[in-house]
Amino acid sequence: MKTFRSLALLPWLLCVACGGSSDFTSGDSDDALDFDELPASYAAAQCELVERCAGPLYHVFFTLEDCATTAEARFRDGGFSALEAAVDAKTVSYDGKKAAECLDILANRECTEINQRTNDVCEAALTGTVKPGGDCTIDEECEGSRICDFADQCPGTCVEHFDAGHVCIVNDECADGLVCSEATSRCVAPPTNGEACGGGVEPQCDGGFLCAGENKDTQTTGTCRPHDQIVEHGAGEACTPTLGDLCAEGLSCVVQSITPAFTFACRAKPAPGGACRLGIPENCTAGEYCPISTAELALGIVESNCVPLPEIGEPCAARPIDIGATCEAYARCDEPAGTCLGLRGLGESCSSDELCKSGNCESGGCAPVRACQ
Repeated sequence: MKTFRSLALLPWLLCVACGGSSDFTSGDSDDALDFDELPASYAAAQCELVERCAGPLYHVFFTLEDCATTAEARFRDGGFSALEAAVDAKTVSYDGKKAAECLDILANRECTEINQRTNDVCEAALTGTVKPGGDCTIDEECEGSRICDFADQCPGTCVEHFDAGHVCIVNDECADGLVCSEATSRCVAPPTNGEACGGGVEPQCDGGFLCAGENKDTQTTGTCRPHDQIVEHGAGEACTPTLGDLCAEGLSCVVQSITPAFTFACRAKPAPGGACRLGIPENCTAGEYCPISTAELALGIVESNCVPLPEIGEPCAARPIDIGATCEAYARCDEPAGTCLGLRGLGESCSSDELCKSGNCESGGCAPVRACQ
């Protein structure tokens, strides 16, 4: 089942600030999951997988928003309405018992299996009838594990997953074991332990690995490093966030000095409004940030006092380095205007993917991820 095959939450780790755990439970294996329960249940299963596989990165980057809330919104706007219409039209059949079994499998699968997209139980939960080469509007209408290839036209055509080298938009278009490279937009085998990654020139790491040391701005590649090898340091100890040397939960890896080079150390978060430094995660309580300007940082000023994150309609928080949220929870910065906007629904205007609940901005409007439009 294509809807349940996607395991695309892990890439959110470095671009979305969420928080909380999911506490996913599928109930008794004999229980059927109602169709309208799918978005919330799928989001809970996804977040449980992310929390388990991300290791220490979970409490570093998922601090401001609730993971399950954000994931459910992405599931719904990503194409759930088109799936619902297909089930109502009986072009796709739904098995609630198989769906419950599928979610249990997804929540508890091995982290190394994240890029394996074929699962017989999940395929049986949503069954399509369109044969290879037939017309389709969503992946679920296709027989078996096939996908709907739109190729800039609607309806699309049911085809097998794309092999290495094929143009792609998202990971789920690629065959088992492949990812859609963020550098080339083509299906490729992801790098694994010790291999070059990221930096805007190499593919992202395989599931369960952190791309340590990458810098997209300078096109500097990193090295894939297992999440379970990430070191967590105590208060006062040195840390290096770009290399995966982090701080224990409740602490921030903050800038100590910028000359002759950036140095970092672990530091506790202050009370609301207290003294803070630039850090990962934010060296302030949830909903606040440390307001240090680029000019101040250039002068060696690395300490300020926590203030509330800007609300919707207010100017975005200025960040001298690319860390932390720039707006309150469930809002993003509209870069052209420099103003905080609430997450946008389908059809609403957008200037970037991150402004959309679906995670997909096309031609200035929020759109589903994989459905005829």
